[in-house]
Formats: sequence, structure tokens, C-alpha cells
Amino acid sequence: MKFQKEYKDLGLTTTWMIAVIAILAVLIGGGIYWWQKTSVPFEEPEANEEESSTNEKIEFTGESEESIVDCGHAGPESSKEEAKVMLNCMEERFKECKPAKMIISMDMGLLGGEMSYSYEIIGPMDNSCQIKSGFLKNINPDWNNKEMVCQYDNEKPFFDLDNLFSEMDLQNMKCKGPLYELMITVPIEAKNGEKFTSLALEKPEEGSGYEWKMDYDSDYVQFIGEPEGIQSTTHVMYEFLALKLGKTKMRFSLESEDGEMMKEFIGEVTIE
Repeated sequence: MKFQKEYKDLGLTTTWMIAVIAILAVLIGGGIYWWQKTSVPFEEPEANEEESSTNEKIEFTGESEESIVDCGHAGPESSKEEAKVMLNCMEERFKECKPAKMIISMDMGLLGGEMSYSYEIIGPMDNSCQIKSGFLKNINPDWNNKEMVCQYDNEKPFFDLDNLFSEMDLQNMKCKGPLYELMITVPIEAKNGEKFTSLALEKPEEGSGYEWKMDYDSDYVQFIGEPEGIQSTTHVMYEFLALKLGKTKMRFSLESEDGEMMKEFIGEVTIE
């Protein structure tokens, strides 16, 4: 049986995914590095501080008619005082999960120039705070203008680094959208007419009531055999046969019998 990847390659791919998410965590977390460099602590806003609002209305959920507060655009040219006002504005709106928006920009220098990330607090949902965010500028142009919507715990500070990393399980945050799919998509290369394996997937705990379900285009790939263990009871691997040239996607979702989804995985398969 000829596999598309050696086991060690699976590990490298997993490491790559973790590295990408870690890098994004710093960027998506409101420019944490930039805030630390400017040494701007979070402070309670003074009584005479004013928030600038716009006439823009929430269009995403249609559940609120409250105007969105524009907390500003924080970038390399912003002063410490300006950054403090913008940061406090977003933190205060987040505490009450009231509509607000903000853009964070930073100069990555030789790593790719300026990067910009936007946030928009939409409103409460399922005991959490729903936020739409996405890249306006990214080193990878494929990520430009891609957004996702996630549910944040607004009992925690919005720009707190420790809480950010504890929240970076995007699955648990019920994220959705094109940016989210980019973050969980792993490329798989296969030769036409050959067998290949998907990447290792987390195995559901016994008695959990969850199982992996697959959704793929049977014109391009064919599932064969049964899940095979990889030196560990915590992972499973799936085997496929490449049927014709082209590119397709395989979506794996860890679901309960009543359709509740716990985790999701997307493999983008290129058949040559």
C-alpha cells in the first residue's frame, strides 16, 4: 500500500498548523506585540473620555439597531495616548458586548511590510460575545479580505495575551467563515490512481457520543478500508484512492448523533 505521506511528514504538518495558529494568535489578538512595545497598560477610561460613533448599523445578525462605535485605527504612527484611548474603548464595549469596531495595523518590516486586522463586535450570542474579524492586509494575499465570526468569552479582557492563547481553540469558539476555513485547511497532494491517507485526526473518547463524519466529492476521491491507528490510540487515519486529476476538498466533522459539531477539519486535495 502506497501512502501519500510518511508518518514523520504528518507530524511536520501538524507542527506547521500549530505554528500558523500561534503566529495568528499574536496578530489576531489586537496587535499584542505592538501594544507591549508601546508600553500602554489598560486603564479604566476617564469620565470625560468620549467615544466616537458612526451611523453604520449592524447588518450581520439584524438583532440590534444600536450604532457601531468606531474605536479607531491603531497603527505604527499612533501615539501612546491615542492607543490607550482606542484600547480602552474596545475593552469597555467588549465587557458589555456592545457593537464596536477597530483596526489594528503593524509594520512587519522585512517579514512582509504592513499587516492590518479588523474587529467588529456584533453582539451577544449563546452566553458569549460574537465578533467578526479578518485581515485587511496580510503577507499572504490569499488571506486578504477574509473574515470569520467567533464567539468570545467577554468575562475575560479582550486584549489579554494569556486569555487570548487559552481562547485560541477556534473550534470551541464556534468560528465560521472563509478565514476560519483557511486556518483549519491542510493541503494534501496525491497521484492519480494511487492510494493516499488523510492527516491524523483526534480520536473521540470512548463513550463520548461523537464520531467523525466525512463529506467529499466521490468523483475525485474514494474512501477505502477502515480507520487505521497510528502508534497511538488518540489518533486515526483515513485512506483514500485518487480517481482523477484536479483539486477538491474533504471535510471531516466530529459530530454527535443529534448533529452537534465539536471539531472540524478540511483537507484540500490536489491530484496530479
